[in-house]
Amino acid sequence: MLCLPPAWRNKVVAVAPDLWHIRSYSAQLPPAAGIGPGRILAIADNQSLQSVVQRQLAAGQPELELTRARLANRPGNHALQRDLSLALDGWGDTNMVVGRTSEALAAYRESLDICRQLRQALGDSPQVLRDSSVSLNKVGDAEDAAGRSSEALAAYRESLEISRQLRQALGDSPQVLRDLSVSLNKVGGAEDAAGRGSEALAAYRE
Repeated sequence: MLCLPPAWRNKVVAVAPDLWHIRSYSAQLPPAAGIGPGRILAIADNQSLQSVVQRQLAAGQPELELTRARLANRPGNHALQRDLSLALDGWGDTNMVVGRTSEALAAYRESLDICRQLRQALGDSPQVLRDSSVSLNKVGDAEDAAGRSSEALAAYRESLEISRQLRQALGDSPQVLRDLSVSLNKVGGAEDAAGRGSEALAAYRE
């Protein structure tokens, strides 16, 4: 379950694509009594959000290592490899929230390496391709946050190529089109940041 402010409605597609895809119900709730902007600022001021994320970091590391241990006991198990890739993505996401970009990037890159291994072993199945595309976008986001715009653009472009490949294989399903749109927006943003306005506009228009 995701519980977020209304302003996040359009961000969820990008920051939590897997949850967005499997959603079964969504609702906008009325504001809770006594919790207005002043209360939200107070929560931010006393660093409650930071403490929550720190707890996530503390819990995430043992969980990640447990997943590694399971895979070590059963090397070559494709399901466990994917579990580790997803755990690394989650670890990277948590680190990104607290600004630990280098740690996040290391996790995303390791996850992408696993996706590449699975692609070699299993071929271009839709799940393998989509996992690879998502990992590439995460690597691109971390590279962009680290100020390496050319590396970010390369990752986004590779993700876009995979999204196009999925469209050819699966047709214009809602998920395929949404993923393609996300990749195009990321490429457009990176092209715009690089000063290539015409290439950015072409991606945004598509």
